[in-house]
Amino acid sequence: MKRIFCIIIMILLLVMCVLLISSCGSNQNEPLANGIDETMNDEQQNSEGNESISVVGEEMKAAPKLSDCKFIAEGNLFSLVITTDGSLWAWGQNDDGQLGDGTRTYWDNGNEIDNGKTSPIKIMGDVVSVAAGAFHSLAIKSDGSLWAWGNNDAGQLGDGTITTFDETEYPPWNWDIIEDNSKSTPIKIMDGVVSVAAGYNHNLAIKTDGSLWAWGWIRSDRLSAGGIVYKTEPVQL
Repeated sequence: MKRIFCIIIMILLLVMCVLLISSCGSNQNEPLANGIDETMNDEQQNSEGNESISVVGEEMKAAPKLSDCKFIAEGNLFSLVITTDGSLWAWGQNDDGQLGDGTRTYWDNGNEIDNGKTSPIKIMGDVVSVAAGAFHSLAIKSDGSLWAWGNNDAGQLGDGTITTFDETEYPPWNWDIIEDNSKSTPIKIMDGVVSVAAGYNHNLAIKTDGSLWAWGWIRSDRLSAGGIVYKTEPVQL
């Protein structure tokens, strides 16, 4: 009886694998989302510091295909993909500028101006690794530079700033923003990075010398202090 049960399970698993492979094969010529924004911004540049990036305008004939993708990261209702040519693509929710295209969803006189994207848009090139937090994004370029963008309410972008709130009201989601330091375009954080991982609102990075760095909302007992602190710049552990 056990042998028959095992055989049935194996058959079911085999059928599921065949269906999955067939599904992937049929989707290789389809867009990852509903299409693609065919025209990129003529220039996409941040102004939050000395470092900046730009994307030259270009016409895209088709969306990235599944066979062209080598790495994917998922945030909270948004996605990041690196294609085989090193291009970074993003789509989904964009309340905090986490897509990195220079826009964000906002409210104007009670009306929501939705700048989320239902199709992939190109953010930057020459990317080798990417990570997504809840509402922020990180990317490593081939030269080892680390870039960050999106929400910054815990200093998780690592640029030395943090979004501040009026904390006099309760509950916390009713807090009004005093100074918004989130970023809607990538900003350079540090060099010499070989690996990065993102948590909900903190990050960890490994540099070429093997050192481990952290920033954002961190339990500081991990840093030999105790309690919870916000680190707005990378600190070595």
